[in-house]
Amino acid sequence: MGTITKLKKKHEVTFLCILFFFMICLKANADISSDLICFYPFDKDLINKQGTGYNAVKHGNLQFSKGVNGNAIMLNGTDAYATVNNFQDLKNMTIAFHFKIIRLSSTWNVVLSFEGPNDELIFCFYNSTERMLRIEKKDDGSSAVTDSLSINKFYHFAFVNDFDNEKQLIYLDGKLIHTFLIQQDFNTSAKIKIGYENSGSSLFNGLIDNLRIYSRALSRTDISELYNSYYNETLVSGCLNIKQMDSINGRAMLVQSGELHQKSIIDNKGCFEFFQINRKKPFSIHIRGNTEGKED
Repeated sequence: MGTITKLKKKHEVTFLCILFFFMICLKANADISSDLICFYPFDKDLINKQGTGYNAVKHGNLQFSKGVNGNAIMLNGTDAYATVNNFQDLKNMTIAFHFKIIRLSSTWNVVLSFEGPNDELIFCFYNSTERMLRIEKKDDGSSAVTDSLSINKFYHFAFVNDFDNEKQLIYLDGKLIHTFLIQQDFNTSAKIKIGYENSGSSLFNGLIDNLRIYSRALSRTDISELYNSYYNETLVSGCLNIKQMDSINGRAMLVQSGELHQKSIIDNKGCFEFFQINRKKPFSIHIRGNTEGKED
């Protein structure tokens, strides 16, 4: 829906396009809710909201504090941790969660580990000197580390076990940072430990939120969409192509629930983009500006 008032050399344009979230086309290999077998939002309990069992068990003085959306579990680094007992063995799988470090120590702080037959995979946060997340695989002794991380800031971590393609992938904040080659079968059938493991390393002192476990290997697109979904953000962009108009100078305005949410300058190609879209609300895009056109 729109109106165009045509002048001889300059055109005043008002263009209104109403779209709904359901009409946004996001190209992805699969929906990020498919094959999700465990989801722990940790708002007020340790229940798996997927209803498949595998509820987590509280140990020590585990508490709840403000998380990414709602609450998260807060682990004190002394006696607080959680476990998911008798977990199933998954060949293709993805585990993803948010974590925030509250206080550093001079020893390893274990964020999450799989017990398995050999404690095959452990995620650790290193000491105050290095300030990095170390991913260690005990099945073959390989490991990887991230860049230096900050305390009191949430990060999103994802581990993908792509058994069919014989690789394991590590993501931080939606970006691929490391790839392992699978040396042997990865077994998750014993226990998932949140905030500790058995080797004597320090318990995690921080927050963990939004723990998800999938029975498939999420793609890079899936991981990016999952990361963005927690902040209710997505990218909406477009370009205008109006017949007999060489250029458009103006601005695009994003309106959600009747309120102006964001503005974007239209570039010299007639394109605009928005980075902060609430995916749960319908929105409209209003485009207003001057256009330079050809004489008739």
